[in-house]
Amino acid sequence: MALNVLKPFGIVFDKYPFILLNLVLSTLAATQAPLIMMSQNRASDYDRLQAKNDYNVNKVSEEGIRLLHTKLDHLVQQDQSDLLEIQKLQTEMLASLTKQLVSMQEEQARLVGQIEKMRRSEENA
Repeated sequence: MALNVLKPFGIVFDKYPFILLNLVLSTLAATQAPLIMMSQNRASDYDRLQAKNDYNVNKVSEEGIRLLHTKLDHLVQQDQSDLLEIQKLQTEMLASLTKQLVSMQEEQARLVGQIEKMRRSEENA
């Protein structure tokens, strides 16, 4: 095009409306369009396969996560029953300790009473 516009040596092979250039560019566009369309079609096929693969991977992952949740729920339920049993044992132990403490306090009060009686009897004697 530059040779045609600059007119070196006065030679012009395609005058101003540039019909030959327009023909070349139109031919180039006509040959490129099907190639681009085929390339896009192949890319869409690849994308479709990729999406299908992603779906299958996600499906398998979801099933694995569901299984883990089931196991975790089972463990939590088992732990709750174990914790209830432990709580019952602790309550029984606490009741036993409370009874022992009450009996020790009664014994201490009885002994303190005896000591006071002995002191009074020594003071009176």
